[in-house]
Amino acid sequence: SPMSGRHPHLPAAPASPGSASASLRPAEDVDMAAPPTAEQSYSNAVVWGTNVNVADSMRVFRTFLHEFVPAQLAGADESYYRKVLRQIQLTQDGVFNLDCQHLLHFQDDTKVLYTQLLHFPQVLVRILDMVVQEAYQTMFPHEPDAARIQVRPFNLKEVQAMRNLNPSDIDQLVSLQGMITRCSAVIPDLKMAFFRCTTCHTDVQVELDRGRIDEPSVCRKYR
Repeated sequence: SPMSGRHPHLPAAPASPGSASASLRPAEDVDMAAPPTAEQSYSNAVVWGTNVNVADSMRVFRTFLHEFVPAQLAGADESYYRKVLRQIQLTQDGVFNLDCQHLLHFQDDTKVLYTQLLHFPQVLVRILDMVVQEAYQTMFPHEPDAARIQVRPFNLKEVQAMRNLNPSDIDQLVSLQGMITRCSAVIPDLKMAFFRCTTCHTDVQVELDRGRIDEPSVCRKYR
């Protein structure tokens, strides 16, 4: 049955030296005896075109999230970012603000994570989102309809002037310093498309993936 929708395919971002596709390259076969966890599924996988090992990145950030305590709060009974998750649970705003300076001052592994975040932000932010969502659901297992939490990194070590931006900064995470002289209206950012079958009116929602919406060609009810 055909599907109708108002959002056509969006063009993928052009390739550049710092860009990366989110396809995974498994290094060995997966044991199908039991359903693997997300981390087990990616235990020996790296994102194509990068040096990012998904399982290692998840493990390092998970340790950071549960153990990091700023020096000025030494002796605290709970890690800094577990408190951030509790604040999110209270406010329900779904924003996880990540101070990148904390990554630099925790462990050598998180310094590597910081560097990868600068060079492959489209990949790393999605991995960090997975870890944060997992931690939130573990802390609040009875939370009904937990909203999707998005990691927002800030406070990079280096700050650039806008005039110093180069083509090599495309697909990189950069921090800019400058004066805003003019503001336009907010331009909506497409994140999800809605499709409805023209025959049975079954609805389906498809999330944006790397700048593209995969429009279903067949109704899921008739697959």
